[in-house]
Amino acid sequence: MVNWLELRNEHLENYEGIYLNSPANGLPSLANEAFVVAEVLKFREAPGAYLLDFINHAVPAIKQQIAALIHCSASHVALIANFSIGLNLFVNSLPSKTKVLLIENDYPSLTMPFQTHDFEVVWTTFEEDHTLDLAKIEQTIKEHQPAFFAISHCQYLSGYLTDLEGIGAPARSTIASLL
Repeated sequence: MVNWLELRNEHLENYEGIYLNSPANGLPSLANEAFVVAEVLKFREAPGAYLLDFINHAVPAIKQQIAALIHCSASHVALIANFSIGLNLFVNSLPSKTKVLLIENDYPSLTMPFQTHDFEVVWTTFEEDHTLDLAKIEQTIKEHQPAFFAISHCQYLSGYLTDLEGIGAPARSTIASLL
């Protein structure tokens, strides 16, 4: 069982307010803060040696831990600064005129890279109650045959959690039948 008060105190010691800007700058725990301070001190003592050690030892170790967590090879793990940078790198690697399915009012960091590049964007919408109609998504995929369907797991405007498995099954079967 999670002790929420203890967890909050580890991140917001003596803080009485509510912090809601984690996507922009998540608050580190006190233990992580102490670790970062110690790392900065090591860097100041020997910056060149620190960076070489970080590149040659820390990065591979971090990639191994992530790979074990998500059950893949470390060679399939990329470390990037944030989602927006990673998505923009991905989008820039796609051919122009690629067709992508997006949802109106989804998170701008997800939709804007596709809108500002030379893509054919197909839009669908949330229902009035801010949920998604899986049959409508499946029909849109069949009708427009997009190469990609980009969607946020948690919708930032409503908090709606997308059923990724529920959406993935019809999308995979529809796209497979198109091939």
